[in-house]
Amino acid sequence: MGKKLYVAAAVLTLVIVVLIILSPSKDICSDEVRGYDDTANSSLDVARQNLSKIKATVSTELSVKVPVQLDGLNATNFAALKACDTQCKLLGQCLRFVFFKPPSEACPNEYKDYKERTDAALGLLSKLQGVAAASKQAAQKSEEVGRRRKDAAELENSSGSTGGRVDQLNDEIRQMQSDLSRDLSAVDQRINEVLRDQQKGT
Repeated sequence: MGKKLYVAAAVLTLVIVVLIILSPSKDICSDEVRGYDDTANSSLDVARQNLSKIKATVSTELSVKVPVQLDGLNATNFAALKACDTQCKLLGQCLRFVFFKPPSEACPNEYKDYKERTDAALGLLSKLQGVAAASKQAAQKSEEVGRRRKDAAELENSSGSTGGRVDQLNDEIRQMQSDLSRDLSAVDQRINEVLRDQQKGT
């Protein structure tokens, strides 16, 4: 009876060891990479929503200046994020059978490469967040232009309106549209900078 228990225990131990070997170890960076992807897509979504609002509220002449390069873009389009994901997988593969050493010691080359890719990914995320912030600022100005236009139209149609006040509002609208045009150019420049970086594979 004791021999059977010993054999059973030995078999169970062997099964556990095999399962540990065959099962992948916890990927220390996959959650981080997914976080980068989520952040990138979130910034792109915010920018697209803001640019769509601007196009719907400004004049036809100004709407042609709304950048359209973000259409169809997502995290998978960016070289920096793809490289980070690839290097993460290489690091995870290297660490598969490592249990006691820190990654920097167990896989120094893979860990160093991953950290370099992480820096590039963080740089990209910072630029995308800059695009989102700039688009938000432009969207706020476009909403104000729409309100001023409405005020000017209502004042012009009112029986007691004065031409001077209407002219003043129209002057303000023209100035705001000029400011908005510059903001849209700044958004376009930020987007182009991001896309140029991706073409260079950074």
